[in-house]
Amino acid sequence: MFLNNSWYVIAWIRDITDKPVAITVLEQSLVIFRDPDGQIGVLENRCPHRHVPLPLGCVAAGGIQCGYHGMVFDTDGRCLDAPSHGSAPPRARVRAYPSAERYGWV
Repeated sequence: MFLNNSWYVIAWIRDITDKPVAITVLEQSLVIFRDPDGQIGVLENRCPHRHVPLPLGCVAAGGIQCGYHGMVFDTDGRCLDAPSHGSAPPRARVRAYPSAERYGWV
């Protein structure tokens, strides 16, 4: 039995490179990435538009870019850009999880 609202080690920092990494924690599909500013992001592993797994995309300016329509999400899960829509829809979000880098772990 695990607590859902607790801190867990989910990855080695050395494994978080310039490519998004998909993991499953407590039966939740997540994606970990490091944005161009060096911030670690941990998000639900799906684009809110078509539920495409985010690791199929790439790390882009400002965050992680969905490989399907190009929506870009920051480390807080906010949509910064949606090229196929002309602008970022204000309610387009991905669930974000708080994260920290400590002792070589995320």
